[in-house]
This record gives sequence, C-alpha cells and structure tokens, in this order.
Amino acid sequence: MEKNLNIKYFKKIGSTNSFSMKNIDVLQNADVIVADCQSEGRGRLGRAWISDNTDNVYLTIVLKPEEGLYSAYPFHNITQYMAVVLSDLLDDYLLDTGLKSQIKWPNDVLIEGKKIAGILAESVSQGSVMKGYMLGLGVNLNMSKKEIELIDQPASSLNIITGKIIDKKCFIKQILKNFFYEYDLFVKKGFSYIEKSYKMKAVFAGRSVLINIAGKKIKARVMDINNDGSITIKKDNGDLENLITGEIVCY
Repeated sequence: MEKNLNIKYFKKIGSTNSFSMKNIDVLQNADVIVADCQSEGRGRLGRAWISDNTDNVYLTIVLKPEEGLYSAYPFHNITQYMAVVLSDLLDDYLLDTGLKSQIKWPNDVLIEGKKIAGILAESVSQGSVMKGYMLGLGVNLNMSKKEIELIDQPASSLNIITGKIIDKKCFIKQILKNFFYEYDLFVKKGFSYIEKSYKMKAVFAGRSVLINIAGKKIKARVMDINNDGSITIKKDNGDLENLITGEIVCY
C-alpha cells in the first residue's frame, strides 16, 4: 500500500538516524529524512559509514506502528525486508550486466561479493513505551574508484558496475515506493512474507563463514536460514546454535 510520504531534505546532517531519534516525538509514521551528505554517518556495530559523496543515498525511514502493535512488530526482520526490496530494485539496474545482487546475513547487499549498501535499524523507547523505529539506508550509487579504495572492506558502486551514472532522485523515489508497497503485508506476516526471496538471494547459505557475535568473531558453517530470519550455525566443535543477532563478516 502506498503511503503519503513527508520527505525532509538536508544538504548536510550529522546522521539521518540520529536526527530521527532525537526528533522522534515530532516525526510521524512514514516520515523520511534524506541528506546529501552526513558528517557522522554510521553503520552496524557503531562503524563509520563514509557519507561525504552527495551522489550517494543516505536516508532514514521513521516507522511508528499503531499503539498495541509493537509487541508483534517484526523489528528483527525489518532490515531483512529492506534488503530484499533493495536487492530487487538493484537487479532492475543490473539487467544489462547479467549480474544479480546478493544478501549477506543479516542485511548487507552485495554485487559480485562487494558491498553496495548498508542498512541500520534502531529504536527509541521511554521506559516501557516504544516510540518508534529508525530504518537507515546507505547506498553507493555514484562513486569513483579512488573513493571506493578508501573503504575498509570489499565494496563497489552501482555506477561502476553498470557503467552508467545513476539518477539519485529517481532511485530514492523508487526505493521508497517499493518499500511501502508491500510493507503492511510484511508487518502482518513477518519474515515468512520474504522468506523465499531472502533465501534465494542468500550468498552465505551452506558456507563456512566468519561471524561477529557481540564483538567476538568465530568460524562456523551456516546450516540453515530459519523461518524467523535467524540462522543455524555449526561451530568447529560440532555444536549447533541459532543466531538472531550478529553478522557474517566474510564467507
């Protein structure tokens, strides 16, 4: 279902997520914060996200479910939903290349094994009252090879892969439209709504990986992607463990 979006544009901001969290009381559901650049961009686990290229995407979607629905809200899966939506859109841009985007658990989006986007979900609460969720998205749309080399992990940009300059305004408009088109169904059904697509795009399934769990990196094999979006891993000692949080570092 399409929603009437209130998009707030900034030429420069500290962080779209941080701004949204600080202003959660006055922001409404489906408000979107978009910045040309961020001075304090960040990704998962507090890592810095290079955000000084004005041709890339930096935005946050504010989500404020109706009171009483928070306990059933699929917060742990909202980044996975965005990852599927984003991956589908990227595949439209990749049609002439023969390539397909992929997902690295839980929500990194890759092309040819190189990171193209990052997704960060955060929540704001006061006591036992949940005030809202911030869903941040950063996408490398138009970058030079020199800029890519400054990133401390394998990364790329959509313009480099396609050989074409990407229209940022058009891309933002389409990702927001696609996100909200099936958002209500996703909230109702949770991970099961995207399970098939997510598993098809999961580059890590069945592989030996290095996983970051609460700051500790361990080697394990991914045995399964479960119906709640978690993964089952098999450690070197043979133990099985289900993970709902953490991230695959490499595979």
